Amino acid sequence: MKIRIALLTVAFGVIVSMNIQAQEVHGFIELKQRVDKSGVNPIIDAYIHASINDKYGWSCFLQKTKGWGQLYCGPTLASHKWIEVSGSIGVQQGGKLLRVADSVWIGKGKFSVFHVDEYGNGYWTQNVFKAQLSKSFSIGGHGQRFIGMGPYVEMNLKKVTVWGTLGVGAGQPKGLFGIKYHF
Repeated sequence: MKIRIALLTVAFGVIVSMNIQAQEVHGFIELKQRVDKSGVNPIIDAYIHASINDKYGWSCFLQKTKGWGQLYCGPTLASHKWIEVSGSIGVQQGGKLLRVADSVWIGKGKFSVFHVDEYGNGYWTQNVFKAQLSKSFSIGGHGQRFIGMGPYVEMNLKKVTVWGTLGVGAGQPKGLFGIKYHF
């Protein structure tokens, strides 16, 4: 059994290394601050996406906050330039080890919508709608479990994005603010 796992790991590594040069790789590292009546809770995220060809790719997402973290990876499918869906599986810290996620991004022109669901130690979801007003400024709406729903503002400065939202409807108002470095 150990030999099979080792051979599969080596085969996977060879396949990935053969294809890595042909892939377009991009992603971000993000520092977020969740603000509510209990104080400020820092969160760090990292995301990487690579295209295998015009339709297929893979992505991984990592998140860490005080006392909890997660990592999941999976395939992506972009059947058209304006839509991409993904399904991922991974691990999380605390409680159940298994974490699964699905997401969809739809964008056309200056408008986009992103939706993600995560399952593991309970259910979590997020929705972001954006309308790009200029090359560097977008507004929209943001909804997230445990944050609530509210307005969304984003400013892009080349490889850095600064954004914020104020959520209401999940108890008291909560703020969520972030800064992303894109690569």
